[in-house]
Amino acid sequence: MKNLKFIIATLLLATGISSFIYWFTITAKDISFDAMKAEYATAFPSFLQNTVLHTFVIILILVTAGVLYLQSRMQNKFKIAATGGMILSFLLAFWQLFSLM
Repeated sequence: MKNLKFIIATLLLATGISSFIYWFTITAKDISFDAMKAEYATAFPSFLQNTVLHTFVIILILVTAGVLYLQSRMQNKFKIAATGGMILSFLLAFWQLFSLM
């Protein structure tokens, strides 16, 4: 049960990273920016096809992962991995926030 926060945080971080990876694979194509945004949005359910809402959801996912890593960091078993995950989660959340501006 103590490992549950770490596992959930890892899954949330993987979700955020997969969103970044998908965006980078789309931007590697030689198409216009509007076409990239449209292709990216079609991969998600209709309620998340608004790019601003999608960005806020990814920020929320990454911040939640960072907080869960922070809480699971108190266990000696996951201290180094949780610290790395926490830093990566908050860094990617800040990147998403910056891209929103």
